[in-house]
Amino acid sequence: MFFVLILLVLVGVVFTVHKRQQRKIAMLKKKVRESNNPVVSNEKKEIESKSIEETIPSNSIDKNLVQQKQGQEVLKSETTEETPVKQPEKSLTGQRELAPKPIPKRRPPKKNRRLLPKKPEEKEVFSYSNSVKKKEKHLNFTKAQKEALKQFVKDVENMPYPEKISMSNRLFNIGMRALGDGANRFAATSFFKSIILNPKRKESYAFLCVALARMKAYDDVKKVIKKAEENGISLYDLRQNRLFDRMYTKLEQKGLLK
Repeated sequence: MFFVLILLVLVGVVFTVHKRQQRKIAMLKKKVRESNNPVVSNEKKEIESKSIEETIPSNSIDKNLVQQKQGQEVLKSETTEETPVKQPEKSLTGQRELAPKPIPKRRPPKKNRRLLPKKPEEKEVFSYSNSVKKKEKHLNFTKAQKEALKQFVKDVENMPYPEKISMSNRLFNIGMRALGDGANRFAATSFFKSIILNPKRKESYAFLCVALARMKAYDDVKKVIKKAEENGISLYDLRQNRLFDRMYTKLEQKGLLK
């Protein structure tokens, strides 16, 4: 008997669950049909709108609509009056005319800057002496630089040989840059120092002569050529350099190396 009662209860539960599921499925099918039929959906919308109108009084709706229309008309009138639309002007060719560009004002010319007076050290470095020709003046560079290079010779005296070579190469490169920039005075001093460190480098002698010739120190050019011959560098070796060869031929033609 007990087992029979349990079976009856289980059958009743299953039956009720099955009925509920069938109801849910039927409701879903009904909703799908209503959504597919536009007539039914429109009727529902009308019914809903009527119910909303019944709840809200008609006077308030009319007033709100009138106020909205009046506000829109006022905005339209203001925009049309304040900001009139300008049509772009057309030229004879049919293209739009561009606005003329403003002509920039000319700046006033700058006043010439005052040249600073030379320092007394710079005046003492070079001393001018009259040459054979009265018109030209030659620059005694070596005499003026002897005192300046004395301290350098003292500092370099006890330096080992490989360090001397590396330092002379560095000074040679500095002199080449200065010569390219037109700083002939600085280039000549750096070439002098490189010769003191490495007296067997012919390029240093050649470019030193070029720098001295640009400063019109022609007497010093002769001295450097003699010094190079003493260290085993002939004039032929120096003339392998194009700049030196050009400079030497010009000075020979003018008769400044006699």
